[in-house]
Amino acid sequence: MSSDIELTARGREQARSAGRTIAGSFATSAIVASPYRRAQVTAQLIAADLVAKSDKDGYTASVIS
Repeated sequence: MSSDIELTARGREQARSAGRTIAGSFATSAIVASPYRRAQVTAQLIAADLVAKSDKDGYTASVIS
């Protein structure tokens, strides 16, 4: 069994929810994630809200793997 498993639909929604919460509470400029697909997808979903907020607020947010 591989440890590089996909993120479930519930996990995707939880990541989106976390992104909204973080974007509403913090000025975050980077997300650091492991190279596993599950972590990368989670980071990208969280970053979607952070990038939108950073564009609005004039700073750059990025995902670092």
